[in-house]
Amino acid sequence: MVRKDSSIQILLSILGVISLILITVGVSFAFFTYEKQEAIENNLNEGKISLIYSKNLYSDRGLAITSFTPVDDSLGKTSNSDKYIFDFRIIGDSLKNPEIPYEITLRKKASSILSESDVKVYLTEISGEEEKETELTTSSGKVKTFDILKQTEVISASEEIEKTIYQGQIPANTADFEKSFRLRIWVSSNAVGISNQDLEKIVGNTLFDVELNVYASAKTVTKGETIEATALTLSDIAPMLVGSTQEISATFTPVTTTNQTLTWTSSHPEIVSIAKTEDGRTILIANAVGTATIQVTSQNGISQTVEVTVLAPVS
Repeated sequence: MVRKDSSIQILLSILGVISLILITVGVSFAFFTYEKQEAIENNLNEGKISLIYSKNLYSDRGLAITSFTPVDDSLGKTSNSDKYIFDFRIIGDSLKNPEIPYEITLRKKASSILSESDVKVYLTEISGEEEKETELTTSSGKVKTFDILKQTEVISASEEIEKTIYQGQIPANTADFEKSFRLRIWVSSNAVGISNQDLEKIVGNTLFDVELNVYASAKTVTKGETIEATALTLSDIAPMLVGSTQEISATFTPVTTTNQTLTWTSSHPEIVSIAKTEDGRTILIANAVGTATIQVTSQNGISQTVEVTVLAPVS
């Protein structure tokens, strides 16, 4: 009887190991199927840039909203469900180019029926476990809706509704450039709702569907070539309280501008003064109640202004 029990125990143990192996293989297969990466590569004159991404559950190269559930920004920003996020990387090299400018866009698919003002778009840069908000999809900490985003100039506005969500560049003579991003979209908490008539138009159970694209400039810049600024874009500035500080920055057009020296001035330093941090950031300091005009000027005389309002602190 002892031998028989031992044989049964051994058989059960073997069956248990086989079952565990089958389960492990099944889970691994599902994981690697979902994580299978595809690359879209742009070959430039003497450089290279690629988009690496994992397919999302509801969209091949982007995100799709499949149910009308308004979400507050605080929840939308922190969602980590595979259904609602899209991770991707930009990789490339510029060994024979001083710089390779690139632009990330979102193209709205024709099947989308939600209003563009009802959809929030949030792009972050990922570094290790940390996420950093990107400038073009937020304004003073608030997430922008799709309609507010700027139409890309890469294609004609009459062809597609395609918005710019990031502009960057691969630095000069860089062999292994890599930058990681995470895209989220959700229904705004201020969304007005969907009519029954609109619901009947849903194609494939999708309310809003966007496809992500990356464009790179094919212009090869010769070493020593001077590229002048043609425009400056200032970051959004919120009203300030006396005693507070706020960072301000300017973006060059084109992003490959050679001399990116900036001069900052305030029309009323006694109201809003300007300072530089040790790491080179520009900071506004609210000194007194009132309004001041902040002006930034490039080395070749291109300028831009913004009006800053300072309020009394709440007592």
